[in-house]
Amino acid sequence: MTMTMVEFIEQYYPIQDKIDAMNGDYAARIMEADGLPCDCVMMIDGRLQKAVEISSDNYVSVEELLSYTEEDVEKLADEDFKKVYKAYMSQVDVTDITLESIMSAVRDVKANQARKRDVLECIS
Repeated sequence: MTMTMVEFIEQYYPIQDKIDAMNGDYAARIMEADGLPCDCVMMIDGRLQKAVEISSDNYVSVEELLSYTEEDVEKLADEDFKKVYKAYMSQVDVTDITLESIMSAVRDVKANQARKRDVLECIS
């Protein structure tokens, strides 16, 4: 028995489920987008973002929280923010990206691209 492409997709690749998941709960998608912890998802600066609660009516986006350095936070007067920052950063492994690591990644990508080009040329 032969199967049409549409029948194959309907049977083995439930695309409607994937479309429904994409168009579904945006907050859940944002929560699952990366491994960063958060308290909630809320509208900050005109877009939905992960947020961490500082006090009952004060939140900071995870993006903004990660942009601070420990030295920046120590200069702030807000003790609640300092506590939240230290607690959050103790849960998150943030390694510094150095110019050397970026250049190494670029060299690796270029080498992989060259290898793929060589394979394609051999096939052609």
